[in-house]
Amino acid sequence: MMVKGDYSDATMKVKTWQKDVQIIGDFLREVDCPAPLFAAASPFYNAAMAMGLADADTAAVLAVLEQWTPAVAKASSAASRPKSAAKKS
Repeated sequence: MMVKGDYSDATMKVKTWQKDVQIIGDFLREVDCPAPLFAAASPFYNAAMAMGLADADTAAVLAVLEQWTPAVAKASSAASRPKSAAKKS
């Protein structure tokens, strides 16, 4: 899925995860429990929603990283090439 860049066969849609993020975030605030990794991940899913990936699989956050970071896009592109092509680069 991530290698092909096709997130349409969703097992967990970004919009569903966003709903869950809201519920989890509300609970964390209610019990005053810090969750720094949870908080750090949220912007990626917010960006995926803004990019129109609501119905895509949550793995679509890779598309967010590729857009935000040219090095990630380059690495993803290299990973999707056959091994013989990757060695020639």
